[in-house]
Amino acid sequence: MSVKKILLLGNPKLYEVSENVKKEELNKIQNIVQDLHDTMMDFRQKYGVGRAIAAPQIGEMKRLIYMNIDNPIVFINPRLTFKDDEMIELWDDCMSFPDLLVKVKRYKNCVIDYLDMNWEKQSMKLEGDLSELLQHEYDHLDGILAVMRVVDNKSLAFKGAITEDNKIKVSFYNKDANKDKLKFSVIMADYNNKWIIVRHKTRDTWEIPGGHIEKGEDAGEAASRELHEETGAKEFHLEPVCVYSVRKNKGTESFGKLFYAKINELGEFPDSEIEEIKFVDKISGSLTYPDIQPILADRVQEYLLQKNK
Repeated sequence: MSVKKILLLGNPKLYEVSENVKKEELNKIQNIVQDLHDTMMDFRQKYGVGRAIAAPQIGEMKRLIYMNIDNPIVFINPRLTFKDDEMIELWDDCMSFPDLLVKVKRYKNCVIDYLDMNWEKQSMKLEGDLSELLQHEYDHLDGILAVMRVVDNKSLAFKGAITEDNKIKVSFYNKDANKDKLKFSVIMADYNNKWIIVRHKTRDTWEIPGGHIEKGEDAGEAASRELHEETGAKEFHLEPVCVYSVRKNKGTESFGKLFYAKINELGEFPDSEIEEIKFVDKISGSLTYPDIQPILADRVQEYLLQKNK
């Protein structure tokens, strides 16, 4: 197995429709999956991004997608269905045109049905960032590139040009990365299948629980303390998801650790800087950090989807 050359925009094979995988081809598919993994990891090392890749991008015309965010998942002969007509608009990129961004519209929610490497049927509900990602990869199987879904004739840009206009960039790292740089702990807190958001006494906006890591604390200790102080959480299970960073206006990156908490019991609401808490289905609306918090929330959703597979 080896790193393969990624086909670039303009290569005619990228516009071909891929064939279904047959069960008797599984041994061959194992080799292709390893090639997809090696190729994507090489791309990630060079460019700092890369969550999924479709087989046609390395010239293998099979209906096969490989994704690796926290754990590897192989989608054989996938099928997408859409729950509703709600759309999201975003700048999309692709390993086949790594320096280009394309503004597209995608369905916010979808379901992907597929076969795994044991030839067993699987299904996964997707939303937000993960839904967009799998729609992008699925298009490759039908010979469709993101540039063919551009929303208008002004929706193509070099990455550098868009970065100049973007005020905030959020990046994700392994949960053990940059330990000496961590300044914040942020917790996506689940109570009775609702997310908890909080409002400070001096603000009229809402945010995900979290705060600074104090001297002598590690990120997990800070997360436990902040969760109790801001929500009154009494009994809970805390899991690290990843390290994240925020860069503003091309300035210095600030690093934090993102956690998922399953709260079993809420105690008396403590006397703190928090005025009130609210239970919501999704992180949206009037947010203190609207360019950051929905991205962190999507990352936790991705983590939970892969964990619960």
